Amino acid sequence: MAFSLRHSRTAGRMAGKVVPSGLRGMTSMPGIRVLVSNTHNPFLNLATEEWLFRSGDISVNTLYLWRNEPTVVIGRCQNPWKEVNVQKMQQDNVHLARRNSGGGTVYQDLGNTCFTFLSSMENYDKERNSGIIIKALEKFGVGATTSGRNDIEVD
Repeated sequence: MAFSLRHSRTAGRMAGKVVPSGLRGMTSMPGIRVLVSNTHNPFLNLATEEWLFRSGDISVNTLYLWRNEPTVVIGRCQNPWKEVNVQKMQQDNVHLARRNSGGGTVYQDLGNTCFTFLSSMENYDKERNSGIIIKALEKFGVGATTSGRNDIEVD
């Protein structure tokens, strides 16, 4: 199983706003709200992530989890005709989606769990965030460690 780590960034407020219907909340972790997408639609999942960044309540540390159907996700400034074989993707029914943030091209499918942490700049802690994922994996008997700038490697 592969994991994608996205860093938190400051967002606006979510108080009093409607949460998208594609989310279900979990409260099993003290001090953090966990939102799990109940769809594998990459466009809805990426839009929900962007909505959280723009409208999320940054006073509450939030972890957003989702998985996508086969999809190639490109960054804001990338040219899809230079990054991927668009014709082959169409033949293989692989979605092409663009995220609003920068970064490179990544492939995602149901074997990949994506996660995003949302918090205020004052509460942002990359080591804590990585530790949450690593501890969750340990509960499933999967060993993992942090590596590189943003990576979590699974044994």
